[in-house]
Amino acid sequence: MHAPLIETRRVKRRWIERILLWARAYETKLWQSGHEVTGRGPTPKASEAAAIKKWNEENSEVTAPLSKTLGDDDLGPYSQQRGVPL
Repeated sequence: MHAPLIETRRVKRRWIERILLWARAYETKLWQSGHEVTGRGPTPKASEAAAIKKWNEENSEVTAPLSKTLGDDDLGPYSQQRGVPL
């Protein structure tokens, strides 16, 4: 089984993200064999972390969890802030 495909792109901020004072919003999609998960965050790495977390929660009984490719310190000032669920 191949690793899921990952795509990150900059998107328009939602009103809640403006209230949270996000300068920008990013969306990361993970997909594999028809299954897709999306995560959002104020930085590309934060959105990737949100998508990986969601992927692991939804696919924990089907596949081995994805390893987190970045540490919490890589998220910068947003390390304690969660991505906004879709």
